[in-house]
Amino acid sequence: DHGSNTEEFPDFFPLGVFEGFWWAAVTMTTVGYGDKVPRSVPSRLFAVVWINAGLVIIAMFMGIVTSSLSSNMIGNASHLYGMVGIEFREFEVQVTYFFRLNKKEMKKPTTETGPIY
Repeated sequence: DHGSNTEEFPDFFPLGVFEGFWWAAVTMTTVGYGDKVPRSVPSRLFAVVWINAGLVIIAMFMGIVTSSLSSNMIGNASHLYGMVGIEFREFEVQVTYFFRLNKKEMKKPTTETGPIY
């Protein structure tokens, strides 16, 4: 957007690249400080596409991180404490779990049943 917006995107190439990356990062993360604003129609159309791409990329990243952490935690829990299971039966939830402080104190699983509300 240098042609119609020279005060926000300068002539000096390295500085212009820095300003462009700053605008891209602020826009992609949907912070939108308002210090850099596209003025021309093609720049505004690109901004709309860039905002949507940023939303998709961040949503995918957060989903991957959350899924990875959940999978690792469930896997670690099942290896450390034995079998961890949750069953839903109408309005009751049955949770089976082991509590082991060390291998000498292995006990049978404890089952608790009660309403989920």
